[in-house]
Amino acid sequence: AAIDEVNLTDTAYWRLLSPVPVGCLLPESVRNMSGHSAMLLRHLTDELQSTLAACERERWQDLPLAQFRAIVEEVATSLLTRQLQVLESQEEAYREVVEGSLDGVFYACGPKETRSEYRRQTLEHQILED
Repeated sequence: AAIDEVNLTDTAYWRLLSPVPVGCLLPESVRNMSGHSAMLLRHLTDELQSTLAACERERWQDLPLAQFRAIVEEVATSLLTRQLQVLESQEEAYREVVEGSLDGVFYACGPKETRSEYRRQTLEHQILED
């Protein structure tokens, strides 16, 4: 079921389009806490839960709050895990380039020779675009 964008409030609409609050977008109180990972997940779950409730309260109103919270936390965990996987693959590609660059600037390795899946996909995309 799609979200009824026409009937959303401006605040709810822009909350849906706002970036996921991680990194520098996190409140300082969350960034500086010990147990950062658990606090990050809690913060993301809170944000997603309040956004969903603001956008379509009638869709969630009959669901027990604990069940709604558990579903939202599962989604937040999945999204955060996916984001971390992307960052790790980008880090792997960066390390490959840095370690393979003889002059520290250019790494002449094509998509078939690269170890990094992220870098291979980027190079293949560049070839298609050229």
